[in-house]
Amino acid sequence: MQRVLNYGSVLQAYSLQKLIEECTGEKPVFIDIEEERTVPSDRSDLKREDGGKPMAYPGGIWQKAKRYRMAKGSSRKKKRICAFMEQELGLEKAHNDGHYDWVVIGSDEVFNHRQGVNLQLHGDVRQADRVLSYAASCGAAVAEDVSQEHRQQVCAALNRLQDISVRDEGTAQYIQALCGRKTLHHLDPVLVGPLHSIRHKKVHLPPYLLVYAYGHRISAEEEIRAIQAFAKKRGLKTVAVGGAQFWCDYYIPATPMRLPDYFYHAEYVITDTFHGCIFSVINGKKFGVLVRESNRNKITGLLKDLSLECRQIERPAQLEQVITKEIDYDKVEQLLEGARRQTRDYLRTRLGKNDDACREHFPK
Repeated sequence: MQRVLNYGSVLQAYSLQKLIEECTGEKPVFIDIEEERTVPSDRSDLKREDGGKPMAYPGGIWQKAKRYRMAKGSSRKKKRICAFMEQELGLEKAHNDGHYDWVVIGSDEVFNHRQGVNLQLHGDVRQADRVLSYAASCGAAVAEDVSQEHRQQVCAALNRLQDISVRDEGTAQYIQALCGRKTLHHLDPVLVGPLHSIRHKKVHLPPYLLVYAYGHRISAEEEIRAIQAFAKKRGLKTVAVGGAQFWCDYYIPATPMRLPDYFYHAEYVITDTFHGCIFSVINGKKFGVLVRESNRNKITGLLKDLSLECRQIERPAQLEQVITKEIDYDKVEQLLEGARRQTRDYLRTRLGKNDDACREHFPK
């Protein structure tokens, strides 16, 4: 997922890379997804967005100029993410031809079925002596998507995994139904990696409510009106990061490492993405998440892990009540400290320097 052009994808890759380097003393490299290693699924795991009636784009020269500026900003954002991939992640095609003692699959939706069922991402990695996953997710996919014709291939791939670490209960059920394997549960690397402790830089904006979603995905009139009314009531500007939202006051095409600063300095956050929730949590923000059918499984699982189910917004009318509710971040931090220890124990035990011990406990 390290080549996907959004902040969540590249920052989870960055965080997992840093965690593995911390636990092993070696900087891992990335290998790319081999798209040809895919068998068809019976149906797509993409589900409809049900935010409501889309709001029409307002007319006028000023609005057209604003949308033009946002389009240019989106282009800058993509270039900045690509630069981050090259400079910070060190992505090189040459790594695909190496051979490795261990390959770690993860994190994010590595088991999803949007382009079919990828056997490499399910464990059949040609470059590896041994394979495991970390905080893998199937997204909205279910085991029934895998046809009987291909199920044996998928199970064989999964059985190459020495350990299967998942980030949500839906993925644990998916693995259990496919091959009967037990799974381990770990949190997304952005939550347990180094980003929570970075030193923040200033942002030069008036007080604002941050909107984090894919480009123009918050488009339902009822949702937009509710967000705008809340911001106006609190005397806040609306600032979009992540994807452009035509109805926001500002759009910021931040670099990936600058993104946390905009969360940190926000008065409130509205999001409808998994990593939008995570960026809010690691920066100690009051936030609300718009729950949709396409994100329900992963959002509800994440919030349950953090005892933050109260941040779900099922209807726009709930927005103010949800977003203003206090969060006991001391309690959340206690949960995260335990999860951080669990992650490091897992990675040190499996990938540690004592390779003979690794071979004894996790034979090839």
